[in-house]
Amino acid sequence: MNLYELSKDFRAVEAQLDQAQDEGAEGASALLLTLQSFLERDVEDCAGQVVRWIRNEEATAEAIDEEIKRLQAKKRARENRAEALRIYLRDFMKSIGKPKIDATIAKVSILSGRPSLVVDNKQIDSWPKEQFQAALAAGALAIVESYTVAKNLLKTLPDYQKLPGVTEVIGEDSITIR
Repeated sequence: MNLYELSKDFRAVEAQLDQAQDEGAEGASALLLTLQSFLERDVEDCAGQVVRWIRNEEATAEAIDEEIKRLQAKKRARENRAEALRIYLRDFMKSIGKPKIDATIAKVSILSGRPSLVVDNKQIDSWPKEQFQAALAAGALAIVESYTVAKNLLKTLPDYQKLPGVTEVIGEDSITIR
């Protein structure tokens, strides 16, 4: 019997008990009180079962959450290991002087680091206003705390070397696997 059926039966017994008390039927009233106590025990048992079910669902959700955390940590470890292997392969290829390798399952090549520009924010104020406006309009500047990463400044302002506080930085070489 489920809680819905029990609550329906419980209300019916309560209505009959009220009617029996109004009519003064002592025997029927005792029988209905006994029936009501049985229903109350059934309700308590059913509620206990629902509470067990709730706790089981909560415990299962918590276990799933822990499993997700474990799997995310395992994923991060695998990604870190793959990155370390890429660096190892890149360094090996550089040490033997071979920029391309045709392996049986893939072609591996070293990709030279890409140039990027770093701009000292304190010195941006000394830039000519039209050059600064052109760089902003082109979306070439992304301001990050005390420095600015100049993404497309090479294309936007060909004479960027003359601007104060601009430093060209070459990124690390990487490898491509095809």
